[in-house]
Amino acid sequence: GKRLLLVDLDPEQHASIGLRGGQIHQPAHPLSRVLLGSAALAEAAVPVSENLHLVPADEDLENLAREAAGRTLERQSLERALAPVREHFDFVVLDCPPACGPLTHCALFAADEVIIAVETSFFALNGVKRLLDLIERSRRQTGRPRRVRALATMFDRRTNFAREVLAEIKSYFHEALYDSVIGYAVRLKEASSHGLSIADYDRSSRAFADYLGLADEVLRVVPASAASENLQPKRRSLYG
Repeated sequence: GKRLLLVDLDPEQHASIGLRGGQIHQPAHPLSRVLLGSAALAEAAVPVSENLHLVPADEDLENLAREAAGRTLERQSLERALAPVREHFDFVVLDCPPACGPLTHCALFAADEVIIAVETSFFALNGVKRLLDLIERSRRQTGRPRRVRALATMFDRRTNFAREVLAEIKSYFHEALYDSVIGYAVRLKEASSHGLSIADYDRSSRAFADYLGLADEVLRVVPASAASENLQPKRRSLYG
């Protein structure tokens, strides 16, 4: 299997809680200290399974994001912290908060590729243009192209409305949208409540099949060095 490092940058800590038995743990070497340069990222990473390591979020991330306006947090801080450990993993996944704040800025500076999760809901594309503008500014500032892809999530296969929204998302992103679609599934919530990935919780579920299909597609796609301009979605509003 592939070696993966997951860095949870979301102060709400959903990824960390979901992979650590449904409990909040204050790490010995918090990610907030890593971003400030007072701890090494290798010290903050904890093993979850044989091929998965997690750098959990911590309670001080939210305060750090607020203080970032005073330049406490440098945009390159995460990129520098990741440099010594990149060679030990096949993939590094940066789980960002939903808001386009300083922590997301740090992630964009460190990332080679951006995956935008878009819910198949009424407000599906709200905020997407702002995020795309932020990604483009980050690309110009670093001079490094980033491949941008979108992923449709929370898809309720039982409803015509969800299918209509999915069609709108496809018309917005065109070839930048993954073919894989992540369906709405109670099994995902159950897995998180047990502190397990869906792969460890129920491999017979539709949810596992959805994520397995996505993993296969990610491994098949064009390398991240491809020019991001070729994959930029057409920018129009969902219901505009």
